[in-house]
Amino acid sequence: MRRHSLLICLLVFGVSSFAQTTYYVAVNDGLWSNAATWSTTYNGSGGAGVPTSADYVRTNGRRVIVDSDVTIRRLFVNANTANSIRYDADNGLDPYTITITELMVGSSGDFTSGNGINTKPTTTVIELNQDLRFRFTGANSTNVLRSWSNSAPLPYVIIDAPGLTINTQDNTGGVTGGEFRVRYNLTVSNGTFQPMENIGDYAGSALLTVASGATLDLSLASINGDGTTGTRFNSATIAGTTTISGDQYLNLNSLTVQASGALNINSSGSNQTAGWWYQSTAPTGSVTLSGPVTYGASAAQTIATVAPYTNLTLSGSGFTKTAASGGAFQVNGALSIGSSVTLVTNAASSVILRGNVTNDGSWSPTQTIRFEGTT
Repeated sequence: MRRHSLLICLLVFGVSSFAQTTYYVAVNDGLWSNAATWSTTYNGSGGAGVPTSADYVRTNGRRVIVDSDVTIRRLFVNANTANSIRYDADNGLDPYTITITELMVGSSGDFTSGNGINTKPTTTVIELNQDLRFRFTGANSTNVLRSWSNSAPLPYVIIDAPGLTINTQDNTGGVTGGEFRVRYNLTVSNGTFQPMENIGDYAGSALLTVASGATLDLSLASINGDGTTGTRFNSATIAGTTTISGDQYLNLNSLTVQASGALNINSSGSNQTAGWWYQSTAPTGSVTLSGPVTYGASAAQTIATVAPYTNLTLSGSGFTKTAASGGAFQVNGALSIGSSVTLVTNAASSVILRGNVTNDGSWSPTQTIRFEGTT
């Protein structure tokens, strides 16, 4: 009997030690690391301890100052309180990261009745400091951002989800959300990131990074939400894989596809008038395509001529791929024309080839082709 009682006690205490607790910000402008900042009841007094990786945090209409790296499960940010999450600029120059293993959500209300959770922010609820970083792991939810808006840009976003595909939720509880702008940096460091609503650049200077081994999947949404030059990312560095599909696009001032990276352009239609960008908003900065580029839509596509390709593959049986006018169609490595693909280069200013050509489709150039390879 005593053994059974002991077993029951162990089970009860074991379960409760892993239980999730909701913490409310009880003191305005309190430090995150200070137990006095937190309450476990709505509008309660501080002193409840510091949230852990198993817990929920609600800003509760107050501001909290991040003064160390922290990990929590879920973060509810009040939709109407400016700078609800702030960086502790008085404590040094080190970046601090909030790691969220489930999701971050815009919210309002007192939460005592479960109402008001899904509310899109109407102001800058996160301080725009480049040392304040938000890391989403997808460990407890593949939807990592919910009920968000372009009114609340995020300073620095890291997608770190090894082996997972995570995304931003496009609709929850009748509230469209998940769209956001980035002030400084969006990094996909591990796993696959598949945004479900468009992402824009808040100030025209943000950097997009897709690390080696990581994937950015633009099949449901675009980078640079409205397609204009004013909100597109300043630059992108792709060391992993980026795939653009449907009517989506990747709108940037500058682009670098490293040798370890790959750019797959499977988009077509009215938005894909040339390359990977939106209609006529071509890059105005540098473009370096060291990694392989594929135009692979099962549809007609226009091939950008803004920079030389290192290795270029054209696929999509039965469809035409047309080099854009005004620039040179140049491939410094391998050019592969897939089965039943028609390549048209008549409008290109020149055609320069420096590597091997595999033609399993058709190509009838009307201009002189310059073969400049050494082998």
